[in-house]
Amino acid sequence: MAYQNVAGQCEGTHTFLEWCKKRRIDIVFVGEAWVDKKGTGTQSHPSYTLGSKVEKGKKTMIYWRKKLDGAVKVIREDKRLALVEVCGHKLGGIYADGKLSGGAWKAWLESLNKADCLVGDWNVHNQAWDPLNEDDTREKDMEEWMVEKGFEIGGEYEGPTWERTVNGRRQQSRIDLFISKGPKNWQKVKSDKFLLDH
Repeated sequence: MAYQNVAGQCEGTHTFLEWCKKRRIDIVFVGEAWVDKKGTGTQSHPSYTLGSKVEKGKKTMIYWRKKLDGAVKVIREDKRLALVEVCGHKLGGIYADGKLSGGAWKAWLESLNKADCLVGDWNVHNQAWDPLNEDDTREKDMEEWMVEKGFEIGGEYEGPTWERTVNGRRQQSRIDLFISKGPKNWQKVKSDKFLLDH
């Protein structure tokens, strides 16, 4: 399983799918996915089936290797979530709206409870997973939800997953996370850097 935020770039999506093909990644989530101006098309790849509906404003797309056709079932999808079941596991790719807060943020988190693992761009800062930044206002709600539902962060801190330069000042953070109910059941969690948004 792999996730990449491509910042709406068609070329970035293609590059990421090629990277996944070479590494034989079965399930691929694309954040801030590219969708054409009509809202009817997105990047395709000969080795992958696009499992998501294409529409304007879509932030998360799912692809799987064609050999898994029939074995992957999309069980929930909206503009910011793609949740599938494969081999008895519920895997989700997300793009969290950075503007959600308070009750709306908590409700959105609660809507993710059925997943066994979630990967994506959480748009939230917490010293527990992002030591370069101060906690933000949503981090406590997310941390409480993770503890209550049994989610843990997979993988060790390998540095920031996002960066940009604004007015000559470099900003970095770790907002892309893999969380699961029992991460020890997963073989390995690894971060790789692309020349994309995340």
